[in-house]
Amino acid sequence: MHSRCMQCLCALVGAALGLWTSSTYAGEVHPRYLYISLDHPKLPPGFISFGIAFPGRGEINDQDQVAGTVSDALGTSYAAVYEHGIVRVLQSHLPSAGIVINGKGHVGGFVLNNAPPQAAIFRQDQVEVIPRQSSDEILSFVDALNDADMAVVRSIHLSGESLALYANGTLTPIGPQQNLSPLGTGYINRQGFISGTTGTDLFGDARAFRLAPRTGQATLLSPIDSDPLSWSQGIDDRGNVLGYSFGAGEERIGVWDRLGKFELYFTEGNAEFPTVSNELLFNDEEEIVITFPLNDSTSYLVPRPGIRLDLAALTQNPPSWPKPFEFITGFNDDGNMVGVSGESASGDHHQFLLKRIEDL
Repeated sequence: MHSRCMQCLCALVGAALGLWTSSTYAGEVHPRYLYISLDHPKLPPGFISFGIAFPGRGEINDQDQVAGTVSDALGTSYAAVYEHGIVRVLQSHLPSAGIVINGKGHVGGFVLNNAPPQAAIFRQDQVEVIPRQSSDEILSFVDALNDADMAVVRSIHLSGESLALYANGTLTPIGPQQNLSPLGTGYINRQGFISGTTGTDLFGDARAFRLAPRTGQATLLSPIDSDPLSWSQGIDDRGNVLGYSFGAGEERIGVWDRLGKFELYFTEGNAEFPTVSNELLFNDEEEIVITFPLNDSTSYLVPRPGIRLDLAALTQNPPSWPKPFEFITGFNDDGNMVGVSGESASGDHHQFLLKRIEDL
């Protein structure tokens, strides 16, 4: 996060210009956000649109670079990066798409080369195509990418899904050696620790797990005693794993520490807070975003346990269309976010950057 001096400076400048006011809940002051549209950035010549992955994860790094895809008039797409209002194409010789970005500005996604989409890493104008995990693969892409260019690659096969770690040119399956059956998204931190969810059914026997890179040892992360299921939703650089502990009713949102102890941040899916969500994000400042709601129209920031704040109420200039903050898809350590709105009245989706302004 910014230093206290920077917080003060931002608050004073913002107050002087009349750009925002403090947002106070229960006597506390919380951050404000500026809404920056990503619908019409400055594009390279020959391109007509820019889009972020929908849904996607890890699309914004701590330099506020955003991973995405540009398209030309023929509908051909290429991996790209948005930065400060300008979009830059990473390479223009191989049709592709960008999904996640690391601290170096390298992008993980996939290439389209007259074959099923295949996972790839883009470094400026260079492309590293990642080997397929099986002969019956019908799609693969990079789920997560750390600053050492270690990638978690998800593969969709005719028979199901699988995860693998790609590092130093080697693809290593995640699961067989640890008796895991990964389901859905995989995550990786700067040290190479991986988290995910294992089981045969996300709503039947799912368990969150953490995997150590050097030993290959996997640790199952149990739900609290009253819940049958746990899901991983991310891992920070201390090895703490974000996720859900849930059952048929309430879902508990929290973090498992390195010892596997679950710290509860917020409970939803009850009479007081009926929201049921699909995705969580967090950063190394131990803040959580609740998003992709099933029965709500917005997303929420949980700055600390027990406090849930509506992003619409925190944003200085929210747009007028319905469900403007329904899908948050990236969240960095400065608290900045990228996301996609629900459908507007015209049937379009809108994409945006929420730039955080720290209050006193």
